[in-house]
Amino acid sequence: MRHCQIFGPLVSICNSSVSAASTNVQNRWLNIAECELSTLARQCLNRRIPDHGKLEEQTRAWETHRNQGGTAVKWRFSTEDARMKLTHLYPQIS
Repeated sequence: MRHCQIFGPLVSICNSSVSAASTNVQNRWLNIAECELSTLARQCLNRRIPDHGKLEEQTRAWETHRNQGGTAVKWRFSTEDARMKLTHLYPQIS
């Protein structure tokens, strides 16, 4: 079975409820989106959901609760720490 058949309804829900605004240079919004989707999967989608309507209901309830909580991202290390650990990924500027 192809991924689009399995994840099609979830992707359509995510596409309808996520709107992209301007992004900063570091693309941190993508990291935040990945974290939120991971949390959604662990907290809401970790069980069998019988139909599309129930899936929408559950994800909207989760989204409302999550937004009211005002959860912030806690970055694990600073940009400088990342540059030291991931030096092979950063270009050398002279």
